[in-house]
Amino acid sequence: MELTNDQKLMFYSLYKQAIMGKNTSPKPNFLNFVEKSKWEAWTKLSDMSSDEAKLKYVEAVKEMIEAMSKTLNVTEWLKNIDTELAQKLELINYD
Repeated sequence: MELTNDQKLMFYSLYKQAIMGKNTSPKPNFLNFVEKSKWEAWTKLSDMSSDEAKLKYVEAVKEMIEAMSKTLNVTEWLKNIDTELAQKLELINYD
């Protein structure tokens, strides 16, 4: 599953807000497009509390997992990303 740039910015900004709070860093140069986009996404959350950012981050991950489970075999996906997990799933006959 590939994240869109907007999704990446959402997760980045929620993470930064949850861990560091309000963005007090200087705005990056307008030619530095990636850093400027990240800075702007985080700055938009300036009124959000750390706890709310954490909750929204977890909710977004849960939504992605639910959406992913409708379009892909999650067990096979997990087996492909973690061979140790694949062995454990086989031990308990999980398919």
